[in-house]
Order: sequence, then C-alpha cells, then structure tokens
Amino acid sequence: MTLTDAKTFLEIAAIIAALLFFLYKLVAGWMLPNLKLSLDLPRQLAEGRPGNDWLVIKVMLEKGSIDGTRIHLVQFRVSPVEGTSFNPLTITVHRAKRLQVSRDSVSWESPPALHPLNLAPGDCMEFSELCLVPTGVACLVEAVVVADRAYVRVTRALAQWRASAISLPPQERTEPNKQSD
Repeated sequence: MTLTDAKTFLEIAAIIAALLFFLYKLVAGWMLPNLKLSLDLPRQLAEGRPGNDWLVIKVMLEKGSIDGTRIHLVQFRVSPVEGTSFNPLTITVHRAKRLQVSRDSVSWESPPALHPLNLAPGDCMEFSELCLVPTGVACLVEAVVVADRAYVRVTRALAQWRASAISLPPQERTEPNKQSD
C-alpha cells in the first residue's frame, strides 16, 4: 500500500464517519424543534361567586436554539384531582393564531387568520386563560402545545409538548391573633 492509497482510504473513512455521525444526530432528535413549556397557576377566591375560585392558567413557551417553531394549537384541560361533581374543562387558546394585520392597523375584532404563530430561536411566548373552578377542590391542569418546524423541515410531522401541574385551593385568609396587653 502506497502513501497515496493510505491517504485515499483515510479520506473515505472520514467521510463515512461524518455521514454516520450526522445520521445518528438526525435519528437521535438533533433536527427536532426544541421548546421549553412551563405552567403557572395563580388561584384566588372568586368574590361574589360563592363556591368558586378564579384559576388563571398561564403557559410559557421558550424556544431553544434549533430552528423556529410554528405553533398550531395550545390547549388546556382542567380536571379534579379527587372525584368531585365537576366535569373536566377543555380550553383551546384561540389567540395562538396570527391576527389579521396591515402596515398600519391590527384587526383585533376579526377572527384570527388560519396561519400559525412563529416562534424564533431564543424567543418566548406566553398565553393565559381564566376559568372558574369549585372552591376547595384540588385541580389537575394539563397543557398541550402542538407545533412543527418553521423553516427547515426534514419531515412534516407535528410535535407535541405537554406539561401538567396541580392547583391547590387558596388558603382562607384569617386575621392574625391580636394579643391584648
């Protein structure tokens, strides 16, 4: 084997190794859109609505560094942790679609366009909904986000991210004990 043959062999081996590396990264999820999903669930007694609490469901989306993401659907499900009389609620966030806009106006009243929102690498987005839940009931809140890649698409497959959290009933406010002198 000459020096030229050895060089050619090593170049071919290096190309094959590089192809295998990128194939592994592709199969392992390197090209999947990365998105961080978190929930915040502030809850308080609903003044003037006996037996109910206001539950704010806030989902925060934080885009990772790989490609952009197109948000197709954001949905929440609120259900009791223990068996109670309230039926699970399913809430679809309709603000997860683009508004109809022109250069100098935004149409807030028109139904959203059918185009999904784009989330660029490093960007954050937040959606909130408000619902009434029975007082004294711990609630399981589940969130699902359905999206796909915004720019480079290896496949057209949709991805989903899920998060869940428990909302405990607010503690009743009591006046601190006053001590007399």
